[in-house]
Amino acid sequence: MKPLGKILLILIFAFLVIWIIVGLLQIRLIKNIEKEIKRGDKAENRENEAKFWFEKGRKFYLSGDYDKAIEFFTRAIEIKPNNPEFYYWRARAYYFKRTGFFSCLNKKKYLNKAIEDLEKATDYNPFDAYYFEKLGKMYYIIGEYSSAIAEFKWAIKLKSSKNYTYPSRSFLYFLCGRAYFKKGDYKRAIDSFTKAINLFPDTLYYEERGKAYYKIGEFHKAVEDFIEAMNLEENRELLLNRNFYRWFAKALYAKGSYETARLILTAVIELKPDNAEYYNLRGMVYLQKGMYENAVEDFTKAITYGGWNFIYYQNRGEAYKRMGLKNKARIDFIKAKILEFLGLGGESEEDDIDKREYELTSKLGILEAKISKKEEELREKEFERERKKLYKELERRNKELEEIIKHLSIPFEPE
Repeated sequence: MKPLGKILLILIFAFLVIWIIVGLLQIRLIKNIEKEIKRGDKAENRENEAKFWFEKGRKFYLSGDYDKAIEFFTRAIEIKPNNPEFYYWRARAYYFKRTGFFSCLNKKKYLNKAIEDLEKATDYNPFDAYYFEKLGKMYYIIGEYSSAIAEFKWAIKLKSSKNYTYPSRSFLYFLCGRAYFKKGDYKRAIDSFTKAINLFPDTLYYEERGKAYYKIGEFHKAVEDFIEAMNLEENRELLLNRNFYRWFAKALYAKGSYETARLILTAVIELKPDNAEYYNLRGMVYLQKGMYENAVEDFTKAITYGGWNFIYYQNRGEAYKRMGLKNKARIDFIKAKILEFLGLGGESEEDDIDKREYELTSKLGILEAKISKKEEELREKEFERERKKLYKELERRNKELEEIIKHLSIPFEPE
């Protein structure tokens, strides 16, 4: 065989080898692509399945069936365990489940489960201040104020100064202030409330700072903040419902502005004639002004509306004593001692914000779910509108095409 023939055979053989190798690589590549497609389809199916259970859970959440909601949120989590939204909604369901007739016996258990889920949400999305704010609130509810403060502060770090979307930095500083207040660290509470006010001068921020000033004995500053809060709030009913005037009257009384305190309390009593605390406070004002008969009358009304509270009996006993009615005073003092021993009564330190927290949070949760559902409905409507538009366009083009075909089918006639 000639050398040229040998070279040609070698080239042909090399080409065949390369062709076979390329063919095998292509087959392998195609198989890999098919596997990826199958895996992608499977992943998409799992994504859709998780979303299905999640939406089902939200429907039960909206209807107030928290057990069912938890069950379906759990199914969604089992399929997609790295989705922070699923954990967040299950946390909400646990939070509201604790208020049921039998569930309230395991209140702490459900709150702890809610905290665990919110911690998972923050783990899977460590850049969303919203989840940290909710986690902080849960710690606040169970009385772990230091942990609550830590979460609120972290949420503040995640929020830019120009970001006013919920939760805003001002609101987060406010929450910090509330936690410090509950801890009894009133100076840090004032500092947090001041930061909130500097960002956004809200009536509630002034009100809470006023309470903190009252607690440290700075009554003039407390009164100033309460006046500012009152000036900012046009809806007086809101102030009345959260007992704002009780704190305002207490600060005025402590400051020595008895007549102003009396006028405010008289106006408020006309609106809320069955509030024992207002009668007790006005009775204390009358006591300081030497109007003992008026004081006795108000303390008696406080006892009528407020039940077994040793403070009311103690105050009425003091009024009787100053009137010289020693026997009546002695009886009231004895009753006060017995009630105090039994742990009945005392100065009301009820947190009016916490008192309404369940109702407000419940409304917020339902609103969030409704908004989310509405967004979905709007997307579906938008999709349906686009689909109809496309069908109309298709029908129009089909008609045009029919017309063209019709014209083309006409036979040519010579002139």
